[in-house]
Amino acid sequence: MHPMNKILLLGILSLACVLTAYLRVGIYNPKESREVSKKIWEKNAIILPKNRTNPTWPVSTTVPTRKMKATKTVTGIATTKAVHKKHPIRIILAGIAKNIRESHIRCHVPKLIRLGESFDSYHVIVYMNNSPENQKKAYEEELAKTKHSTFVYEDKSISGHHRTDKISKARNILLDIILNYKDSFDYVLMTDMDGVCGSCNMTRSYDPAVFHRMFRRSDEWDVLTFRFVPYWDLWAFRDETHMPYNKFGKLSRKNKFGSYEDFDKWLSSIPRTELIEVQSAYMMTAIYKMELLNGPRYSGEGEQGEMDCEHVAFHKQIREQKAGRIRLSPEVYCFESKGHVKL
Repeated sequence: MHPMNKILLLGILSLACVLTAYLRVGIYNPKESREVSKKIWEKNAIILPKNRTNPTWPVSTTVPTRKMKATKTVTGIATTKAVHKKHPIRIILAGIAKNIRESHIRCHVPKLIRLGESFDSYHVIVYMNNSPENQKKAYEEELAKTKHSTFVYEDKSISGHHRTDKISKARNILLDIILNYKDSFDYVLMTDMDGVCGSCNMTRSYDPAVFHRMFRRSDEWDVLTFRFVPYWDLWAFRDETHMPYNKFGKLSRKNKFGSYEDFDKWLSSIPRTELIEVQSAYMMTAIYKMELLNGPRYSGEGEQGEMDCEHVAFHKQIREQKAGRIRLSPEVYCFESKGHVKL
């Protein structure tokens, strides 16, 4: 065949291929393309909570089911397969308050409410006693901005032998208030009410994404505490290996951690996704399953009869009475805080 005829034949075949593709696919139609994309999205959509009100605020998501192999944490506790069904997160956010600066109150409460709004249902509870009128008024006004709140104020001092004894009694009053709601909520987030997540630094706040990731792993823990950098509250921390004794007690020299620098270095060496088995921990915020709270009580007395952090006795009773699994997450839960990872 003549070379020119070969070129002509190849051209005709190429044109035929183009025409076939045109007939099968058709000319690009933007409207039709959007409809196809919509169908694909509806099939694989991320489901957002119905009560989401702020489009810029991170929320819990449910993604298409996928299988995951069981993994193990550093403590050897096996996780289970991924949850295949979204369970509503019904949570109380609670704390005790006394002599909290008004500026802290007006900054912190809105942050707490915004965190609550990222869950399926929430209720904020604050117990306050024996504080100036302007602080009481600040809580009343800030909590009135949501219908999901309870503020209890007592104009009386709480007596006790020492500081943690008094704090324990206040926390036990709060526990009793919380238990009135036990049939309506499944979790309780206990938080300090002063200076949490930057206080009046409004670029810092609770990162809901951190909490929602942990709720998707709720079969791995009963009490969940978190990291803050620096992790200065070692008094509430206990574990058999590193810190089995009261930080300020007679046996404190036997602890491996003497400073928060040592503790932070240790936490930084652990993968952020691991949950660490501990006997006690509390760094301004912790989450408890509601079923654990009916029975255990806070106490400021240590095992040697000395003053101790009230969380230690409370967590000891949770472990012994309820077989509660207490875990520490190396994740930092505040936006823009040191060590925070935004995913």
